Amino acid sequence: LAQASVGSNRQACQSSVGFALRRTMLAARQDSLYSICDDSSDSASTGSSGDDGELRAASGSPTSSLPAEHDVEAPPFEPEADPTEAPSSPGVQAATAANAPRLDALDAPRYFASIHIVCFHYYDCSYFALGGLWTQFFFVLAGFLLAYVEMIRPVNKARNMGRLKYLRKRLITIYPLYALSICLLMTRPAYHQSCECEWEVLSLHIFLLQGIVQVDCCKPYSAWNGPAWFLSALVVYWLVTLDLCRYFRTLSLKQCSCWLAGCWVFSLALWPLNELIGDSSTSGSSWLAHGPLGYFHVYIAGVAMARVFILRCMVDMETGAAPTADFGRLTLDTKSAPLAFRYGCIMGFTLWFALVACNQFIVSVHRAPTYYILHNGGLLPLMILILGGGALGADPLAQHVFRWRPFMILARLSFSQYILQGWVQEILQHYTWGMYFALPVLLLVAYIVQRVVERPFSDWQRQRARDGVLGWDEELVTRVEDALQHRAARREEAVQRLA
Repeated sequence: LAQASVGSNRQACQSSVGFALRRTMLAARQDSLYSICDDSSDSASTGSSGDDGELRAASGSPTSSLPAEHDVEAPPFEPEADPTEAPSSPGVQAATAANAPRLDALDAPRYFASIHIVCFHYYDCSYFALGGLWTQFFFVLAGFLLAYVEMIRPVNKARNMGRLKYLRKRLITIYPLYALSICLLMTRPAYHQSCECEWEVLSLHIFLLQGIVQVDCCKPYSAWNGPAWFLSALVVYWLVTLDLCRYFRTLSLKQCSCWLAGCWVFSLALWPLNELIGDSSTSGSSWLAHGPLGYFHVYIAGVAMARVFILRCMVDMETGAAPTADFGRLTLDTKSAPLAFRYGCIMGFTLWFALVACNQFIVSVHRAPTYYILHNGGLLPLMILILGGGALGADPLAQHVFRWRPFMILARLSFSQYILQGWVQEILQHYTWGMYFALPVLLLVAYIVQRVVERPFSDWQRQRARDGVLGWDEELVTRVEDALQHRAARREEAVQRLA
C-alpha cells in the first residue's frame, strides 16, 4: 500500500509538472506567434494568406486566405488558435493569440477564384468563359483580410505604422515569386509579340507600375506577366489601407451597409466613364479593366465588409455582447450571426451557377456593357455572400467541403499557380499537345516553387524577425519615413508660429 501510494503521488506529480510545462510552452508559442504577426507580417485570417490577401492576401495574397502563404493579399505569417483556451459557449470559437480567429474556410474560395481565372486563360470552354469575373474576388478578399487584421485589434493596440513600412510588409511576401516569374519569362523560347515595346515597358513590370502607367504603343500590363497586373493595383490600395481601416472602424453597421450598397451601385457608373475615355470594347479600357481605377470601390467594399463582419458575427469575450468602441478581445459567434452569413457560401455559389446557366442557355452576358459591369464589381453581392459565409465558417459548404484537406493543400499553391500561369502557357502553347496538359503541369510547377522558393523564403523571414535583423530595405524605409515625419513636424511648427 505504501509503495502504491508513493507511485500514485509520483505519477500525479509528473502529470502536474507535465501539464504546467505544456501550458508554459503553449504560452511561449502564443507570445512568439503574436510577436511575429505584429512585427513581421500581420495576417489574419482566412487561412489563406498570410499576406496575401491579399491573391495573397489577400494575398491576400493577392495574402491563403489569410494565412496563406500568399493571398493576394494576406499576410504570410498567420496567428494560430490558442489551444489552452476553451470556447465561452458552443457557438463561439476561441480567439487566437493575435486576437484574430483563423478564417480557414476562405482558403477554398480563394483557390476557386484562382483556378477559374487560370482556366479562363487556358481553355476555350463555355463554362470558363466567365472565369475572368472572379478577378474582383481577389480585391474584395484582400480588402477584407487586411482590414480584418487591423480592426480586430483593440483601440489601444492599433497599429501605428507609416505607409511605406506597411507597403514593404505587403511586398516582401509576394515580390520574390513575382520577380522569379519575370526572370522565367525572359528565357521563354519564342517571344510572343503582344505589343511593339515589350522591352521598353519592362521597367514598369519590375516596379509594379504596369497597371498604373499607360502608354500609346501597347497595353503595358500584358507585355510580360499579364495576369499579375492586379499586383500593380494592390500597391495603390495598400498605401491607403491603414487610413481606410481607421475610418471604417468608427462607422456603425448602418453606415457600413450603405457603403457596401454604394460600392455596388458605383459599378454601374463605370461603363459611362469607360465610354468617356473612348473605349467601347467588351472588356473595357485598360485604365479601368486592368488598373487601380476600376477596382478601388471593390477593395473598399472588402474593408467595409470586414467592419460588418466584426459587428454582426463577433462578440466580446468578457461581456458576450456585440463589440463596442473599447472592446478587449473578440471571438466568433456562429449562433447569433445573420442567416446571410450562416448560409452565405451556398447562396453565393447558387447565384454564380445560375449566372453561368443563364449565359449558357438563355442570354449571353459576354457582351458590352454587361460583361464589363459584372467584371468590375457587378458581382459584389455574390462575392460578399461567399466571403461572409466562408469567414464565419458555419455554412455547410464551409464546414464539410472547404475544410477538406485537399482544398487546404491546393490553397497554398494559389499564388504560385496564378503568378506562373503565363510562363507555363508560353512554354506549352508551342506544342500541339501542350495545352491539354497545361493545368497538371502548372500545378506541378506551382508545388515545386512553393516548396523550393516560397516556403524557405517565409521561414527565412520568420527567423530574421525573431532575431531582430533589419535588411537594407527596412533601414531605407525607416530613414525615409523618419525624414518625412521630421519635415511634417517642422511644417506644423511653422504653421503654429504663424497662427
